[in-house]
Amino acid sequence: MGAAAAVLTGMSLSPGATPAGADVGVGSDGTRVRVTGYRAGGDLHYGFSATADGGGVAMVCRELLESTGGMADSDIVTGGWPPLDPQRRALRRYWLECRRPDGSVVALADGGLGYLYADEVVDFDAEVRTLAERYVAEELGPSIDLRTSPPVGLVGIEQWFWVEGYDGAPVVSLHDVVGHRVELTLEPATVAWSFGDGSSSGLEGAAGLGRDATDGRSGGGESPVAHRYRDRSTSAGAPDGDYEVAVTIELSVRYTLDGAGPFDVEPPLSAAAAAPLVVREAQAVLHR
Repeated sequence: MGAAAAVLTGMSLSPGATPAGADVGVGSDGTRVRVTGYRAGGDLHYGFSATADGGGVAMVCRELLESTGGMADSDIVTGGWPPLDPQRRALRRYWLECRRPDGSVVALADGGLGYLYADEVVDFDAEVRTLAERYVAEELGPSIDLRTSPPVGLVGIEQWFWVEGYDGAPVVSLHDVVGHRVELTLEPATVAWSFGDGSSSGLEGAAGLGRDATDGRSGGGESPVAHRYRDRSTSAGAPDGDYEVAVTIELSVRYTLDGAGPFDVEPPLSAAAAAPLVVREAQAVLHR
């Protein structure tokens, strides 16, 4: 039977922080073992720590695994795993061994056998997504403004579109999440345009975002977003009828956790804006 060390990469606890986890066994000398877990990037990470009662020298714990690398089968473990708590959701089971600095094995309750339950895991993906959603709803979304040039469209004439209020640069913010340093990054992945006449366009990255994307007559570079309307939006009954132009920015969400990562949060978030555009049809007038 092989053995593999279980390590919680990047999970340095801040003073006073209360991580999710549970005491899974008490040694005869007062040694207390704690299992901790977190979810990041869609994956479950977990690890174990042990200290003598009163905060003595830390013990070294490892999970005992089969030589194939899978979980140890119940028939290998004398007595089997303890009963599951029917009121809780178990994510995985473990079989631990802890040793003192001198190499001696610490006797653990239930033979070091136990379960990692969902309520013992910090879901950083969910925490970060909540932070990102709040920022998009309260800060980024309201600042997005859709612009067009010329202000009134003409059938057959190229119309330019861009976004002001957000230039597409990555948005980076620092947060403390249950005692851990989280660096959150939001970045545009795609920008989708709907021109109101049934036509649409999709661009990668930050194309069409920011003041630099405006047309040449307003002092910036030429926007990559352009469209020619074939039909007017007006009619005899609606002389000021318009098309609703809309833009949806898909934002990728990723973060680092105490320097580890980055981890991606799926699915992406989105921010949107819309504006009316009147499109008229030019009439030729002959003069004698």
